[in-house]
Amino acid sequence: MKKYIKDFCLLCLGIALLVGSTRNVGASDEKNEELTEIVIGCDEYEPYNYFDKNGNLVGIDADLAEEAFNRMGYSPTHLVMKWTEKDDYLDEGVIDCIWDAYSMNGKEDKYLWSDPYLYSKEVVVVNDDSTIMKLDDLDERKIATLVNTRSESILLQEKLFPEIQVEAVYSFQDMKECLTALRQKYVEAATGDRMYMESYMKKHPGKLRILDESLETSRLGVAFSEDTDPELTEKLNRTLQEMRQDGTIDKILEKYQAKGMITAEGEDRE
Repeated sequence: MKKYIKDFCLLCLGIALLVGSTRNVGASDEKNEELTEIVIGCDEYEPYNYFDKNGNLVGIDADLAEEAFNRMGYSPTHLVMKWTEKDDYLDEGVIDCIWDAYSMNGKEDKYLWSDPYLYSKEVVVVNDDSTIMKLDDLDERKIATLVNTRSESILLQEKLFPEIQVEAVYSFQDMKECLTALRQKYVEAATGDRMYMESYMKKHPGKLRILDESLETSRLGVAFSEDTDPELTEKLNRTLQEMRQDGTIDKILEKYQAKGMITAEGEDRE
């Protein structure tokens, strides 16, 4: 009996070693090296990064990051955080980059950025029965937006939004809170990323509508700390370009029905 137990233990050890070996890859068949981990900071922001019914992180950015960093020889790990904590996490080295539908507009000198990998519209959403039909109708209105986003900057800086004087801007920690405030009519409009808004509206049909006029087209990039080796972003740029050319980016956008977006090549997807 002891012999059988010993043989069984040896078999289990062998299986464990075999499974463990699948985590190691090398530059060639002769050299086996463990993949370098890279930690990606994001929040839950559908359809870019969100949890599916099985508890797996999926989405446009989740898939793009996984594919790009795997091609570069990294093992990507996502850390889901509060959006307001992203800079602290990056400065403290808890995360290596922010990849989360992050607009480069107005923040070009704040980080070491990748090239834009996608473009997205900053839009205005209102209740379906609202009298607001165009941007000019936002004059003297109460608007909700997400804190520390491009939409918030546009609303708060008069030079970016000069002809419309909104009554008040309410900045929320979570986009769902913005849209709940809108649906409850505590505010009269909400602003944010178009793809997020469309994803939300699919789950709440007939409740909201998007104005035809957008606030701005945002360049989405991957943000690294300024002391990051520029060679990393250059390699990422080359990898994303390869993914664009071989159709990988388009396939991921199609997977998530990402109409209303354009690639970095300028192809309109609407």
